[in-house]
Amino acid sequence: HAMDISNFFYTSNLLPAAPVSHGYSNFWIRDGFYIGLCYGGEVKQRLWKGMTDLLDRYKWKLEYHTKNYPKHWFEFLHIRYSPEGKEIEDEHWLHNQWDCIGNWLQVCIDEKRNDLADLLVDYLHAVDYATQPAAGAWEDRSSLDAYSLASCISALQNALTALPHKKHILEKLIH
Repeated sequence: HAMDISNFFYTSNLLPAAPVSHGYSNFWIRDGFYIGLCYGGEVKQRLWKGMTDLLDRYKWKLEYHTKNYPKHWFEFLHIRYSPEGKEIEDEHWLHNQWDCIGNWLQVCIDEKRNDLADLLVDYLHAVDYATQPAAGAWEDRSSLDAYSLASCISALQNALTALPHKKHILEKLIH
């Protein structure tokens, strides 16, 4: 039988990346995205809502960094959050994972949150994601990995329909 994952949701509509019984309570963008895809239905709806609410909380950061390239590692988008949906800032590798940003962009497109999708596209453009190494899934090094870029490219391709006014920039980012 499948586990009833809905019992693990926080009031923020986020889920821990590992069972809380193991002492872990943080939410990861990557894990939330794939859990939502796997479970679908209400689980996906709640997670996508939690993820767009989370991005709404940090919308100011996106607005700022689409015009001002991040100078310090902690200024890039985070990929791990507390159960309440707050950034966990104390570790260098928690920032700037392109696959997570691509996942987040897809969530915003799915939720028809074009305001947030617009900002994520501008952010990916501003930080020149396709040429900049990022903290990878292995978290011990910065690199430019195909799996990470593929997540962004997939979401950017889907954004062509959702954000037709951004066709020129989207095509540039995809290329």
